[in-house]
Amino acid sequence: MTRIADRAASKGRSGWVLGADIGGTTTRIGIGNPWLVIQRQMPSVSLTEILAAMKSLLAESEEKPLRAVIAAAGPVERGRVTMTNLPWTLRASALERSLGIPVFLINDVQAIAEAIPYLQPDELRVVHKGAGSSPEDAAVILAFGTGLGKAIRFGDRSCPSEGGHAQLPATPQELELLGAHRPTYEDVLSGRGLERLYRRLSGSSLPAMQIAKGEDKHARKAKQWFARFAGRCARNFMLECKAGTCYLAGGIAARNPDVFYTREFLTALDSIPWPVSVSIIMNTQAGLLGACSVQGLDGDAQGRS
Repeated sequence: MTRIADRAASKGRSGWVLGADIGGTTTRIGIGNPWLVIQRQMPSVSLTEILAAMKSLLAESEEKPLRAVIAAAGPVERGRVTMTNLPWTLRASALERSLGIPVFLINDVQAIAEAIPYLQPDELRVVHKGAGSSPEDAAVILAFGTGLGKAIRFGDRSCPSEGGHAQLPATPQELELLGAHRPTYEDVLSGRGLERLYRRLSGSSLPAMQIAKGEDKHARKAKQWFARFAGRCARNFMLECKAGTCYLAGGIAARNPDVFYTREFLTALDSIPWPVSVSIIMNTQAGLLGACSVQGLDGDAQGRS
């Protein structure tokens, strides 16, 4: 079924959604059901500008959303989210007054988990193919970007995780490399984490994007260490959830898929005592798609107080 056919099929759903995916670096907004009919992208610099863009989208669109679902990088509690890598706190009640429609908040990586049933085959790159898993099996999502986000999907339900802030298991030699006493997964498996690895290896600094594309010996070594720690993180998360599938998301994964086809990453999966599959989500709008796919939301558990 093509996207156009899917859009037509989606008209039986419960109305259009104004979606937003507010990340630590980039914000994407759009209207969909769940397929996007209009969308915009901007830097996550000003919440005022983001709200103005959402209002503009509401005014310009022929589709009239019945609600807004905003995916944000942080834990959602009592109808608000304090963002992990931005000095912002979003409150559903204040956003409702500004936008004039009901607003629900959801964790940004949980939104990616919600998008999984709507992803097309060409939007996934298989890194490791297991024996195949049932839709009812657990799947885990790791999103590598400004920070490290995690979420879990069980059948047709999803839940967020703040496991990116858990302590990274590391040997004394690895701790010396990292230059940190108790690093978290996010301290290493993020843009700033890649920068840290490069800085510790080379004694100089480069932006994460430059390191990811770099071919000098220090960039290659930094990416190898990143892959090793990412494999460890994926393995541990899959073991904790008894998951058969792992999805790698976020800008780092989508723009640098070769990092995950390495021995450093794949070796970590060998100790999982059941067949597992790992795929990279190449669609960087998956969080926005997931926000626009969310239908029934119940009270505080889903970001309303």
